[in-house]
Amino acid sequence: MGTLQDVQNAQNAQSVHVPQAQHVQTVQVLQHVPFPSKLELSASSKKSDWELFEQVWCNYEISSRLNSHPKSVRTATLLTCFGPNALKIYNSLDLAEHQKTDIDVVLKKMKEFCAGTVNETYERYLFNTRSQSTSETIDEFYASLLELSRNCGFGDLRDSLIRDRIVVGVRDPGLRKRLLFEKKLTLQECMEKGRLVDCALRGFHS
Repeated sequence: MGTLQDVQNAQNAQSVHVPQAQHVQTVQVLQHVPFPSKLELSASSKKSDWELFEQVWCNYEISSRLNSHPKSVRTATLLTCFGPNALKIYNSLDLAEHQKTDIDVVLKKMKEFCAGTVNETYERYLFNTRSQSTSETIDEFYASLLELSRNCGFGDLRDSLIRDRIVVGVRDPGLRKRLLFEKKLTLQECMEKGRLVDCALRGFHS
């Protein structure tokens, strides 16, 4: 007959260790965050089309927490946002098989393709011939000039050149005259005076 110690040893030998289930953390994509609009790339504005889309996409990844998911999932989600022409460009990129699901590579290659070669002379021509339209506010005119200036290579002179273009291109001769009499006119002062004219016009037509 075995001793008490023998019985305990036998029970220990037959016991099975069951590990506790480990807590697995899953990352959910927030469904209430609006999905980016389809990327459509026009021949004349590929660069600006891509830059706007890339800005929206980066914000979407952060706000929806998609950036916490594997690169392959992020890339697949990105491609669902591509319109037909953008998808054709993606398919034509010189990518190795493993790069096709690497979102960092895909974003970089798409950006390089869309940037292309900028004709600075033509871009400056568009900027320098832009004038304020009849129904356009000063803020809308400024936003258009700001967009046009992006490919002009103005550097630190951008604000002063936008100011000059506003002075030349405003539709109101009286406002232009007042702006020209300012010896040290800044872009901010230029905008403030333009907004005052807009407010006066709105009051006149109301």
